Amino acid sequence: MFPMLLWVRIHDENHNIRFFIPFLLILILLLPLFIIACIILPFLYLAPSKTLPAKAALLIVLNIPKLLQSSRGLEIVTHSNDSDITIFIK
Repeated sequence: MFPMLLWVRIHDENHNIRFFIPFLLILILLLPLFIIACIILPFLYLAPSKTLPAKAALLIVLNIPKLLQSSRGLEIVTHSNDSDITIFIK
């Protein structure tokens, strides 16, 4: 199952901001890049000098749905002296 929400929390000494972004919106914004990659990569795959990098890029593009499915529950936390940022994929 694909992730549904991307939660972001920014906390510093003066502010505490929380918001979420629907993951479907992020996927819709990335859709043109995915379409362009699907058009360009087969042509790179046919070029002999670019075959190995094109194969690797094609595998990455084809495995993006699996990567997104496995990212569900991922939490990224960064701390600094001034602020803390938490990103959670739910």
